[in-house]
Amino acid sequence: MYTNSGVTTFQITDLQMIGVHANESAYFTMRITDFNTGEVKYSKTFTEDVKGKSFDVSNAIPGRTYHVVLESHTNNDCDGGFWITVDGYAYQ
Repeated sequence: MYTNSGVTTFQITDLQMIGVHANESAYFTMRITDFNTGEVKYSKTFTEDVKGKSFDVSNAIPGRTYHVVLESHTNNDCDGGFWITVDGYAYQ
């Protein structure tokens, strides 16, 4: 995703990640990094299924590109995703 000039805040909304098999929950990290420097701007690890959480990220630099990644820490089959709300551009 890319932040327009003057934009320092964006939102991750409706984050969902759930294990699809009985007794297999999600265990993952949501990480936001600066595309140019690799600096981690936000990171949060979840040890259970997540349904509909939202987060404000307020330390963005205007005119920058960021990666938003969900990284699993198990081989459990999971299903989920998220939305990005930003004054800028979001790419899949």
